[in-house]
Amino acid sequence: NVACASSKSQPLPIGPQPLHHAVLRGCSAECIQAMLRGLHDKNVRDERGQTALVVAVRGQRREAAELLIHAGLDIEAPDGTGMNALMHAVIAGDTAMTSLLVHAGAKPNAVDKRGRTPLIIAVDSHRLVMVNVFLALGADVNATDTNGMSPYLHAALSGDTAIGHLLFRKSTVKSDRHGRNALMYAAESGDTLFAREVIRSEERRVGKE
Repeated sequence: NVACASSKSQPLPIGPQPLHHAVLRGCSAECIQAMLRGLHDKNVRDERGQTALVVAVRGQRREAAELLIHAGLDIEAPDGTGMNALMHAVIAGDTAMTSLLVHAGAKPNAVDKRGRTPLIIAVDSHRLVMVNVFLALGADVNATDTNGMSPYLHAALSGDTAIGHLLFRKSTVKSDRHGRNALMYAAESGDTLFAREVIRSEERRVGKE
């Protein structure tokens, strides 16, 4: 018999992979372990390119995620969008899952298909706590995506003043590869508050020089 708990999170659209379904439904550790023993490839993917570990992270199934990590699933395996388990933990704002993955060896500077690091994804998701977590981990604050945008520029585009103020003091990349700076991105987003903060930050910086 398979012991399953009802999903705590909204069901995710997954393909016909029994292991993925068992993980999402909260099936017992014994059930999941039995399924793993019967698999030639533990990193089998569903129709969205997700491994069972990514499904566990997205479904906030921490015990299942820990079991799958110990079973040897690829912690860096990306889904169909190029995002790995750590990136999905960041989007969910799941600090416990993030800690689990990092301590298991997940790379804090990994990139998705768009060149975004977990730090950039934290900025895009307005996760200030996560931003601080990755800064403490030594994540590259000057890493840029495929458009040459740093975490600071992403904060400007998203209009997140708190994150932008934090990153302004740490980032040396103040413009993208097209020469567009934070003030331009703030103007594009229509965020006058962030634009004013950019101007004030620049004035403070110049005043200290």
